[in-house]
Amino acid sequence: MGAALSDTRSQKEISEGFRRGERWAFDAVARKYFAYLVNFIANLLHDRDRAVELAQEAFFLACRAHARLDPKRDVSPWLFQIARNLAYKEYNKRQVQHYVSLEEVMDDSHVEPEADNADPRQESVKQELQQRVDRAIRRLKPKYRDVLILRMMQGLPGERAAEMLKIPLATVNTRLHRALKHLRYYAQQEGIQEDEVFS
Repeated sequence: MGAALSDTRSQKEISEGFRRGERWAFDAVARKYFAYLVNFIANLLHDRDRAVELAQEAFFLACRAHARLDPKRDVSPWLFQIARNLAYKEYNKRQVQHYVSLEEVMDDSHVEPEADNADPRQESVKQELQQRVDRAIRRLKPKYRDVLILRMMQGLPGERAAEMLKIPLATVNTRLHRALKHLRYYAQQEGIQEDEVFS
């Protein structure tokens, strides 16, 4: 079936088709979620090439195990969990040195694109600040990192983040609040002034 037809199907129909192993459903899920998974993994690993590889691996594993999808469940949280597990396995193996960029994490950071004739001293200061912010973020617990990525970096609505993480919306909101609170504390320990990041 063509893309136009599969795009008109409901999420329930796509999930059911995926569980039955139908090619059109595999294609529909890939079109709908591949870029999203790549972005999530890339934000975690700070490595887009590896993120593409792991997202492909997650789809391969999900397609192989399509019959194991619970008929009552949507395919997206299940696929997300497979990708998340692969990403954190890689994250732990690497003991990541860099996590996410300052521009990606903070709303209203007002960071301007770097000019071609940027001052090397300013760039050095920016990179040093970046490293300290990265160290602060790496200290967050994974459950807080996940919410921070989904809500602030990918701009996912709270309801959708709750669905992907399989937790109540209230828990998403609580974890985001705590993530920012902890991040402020860790940033302070790194010698980062609040107005450098949170203004």
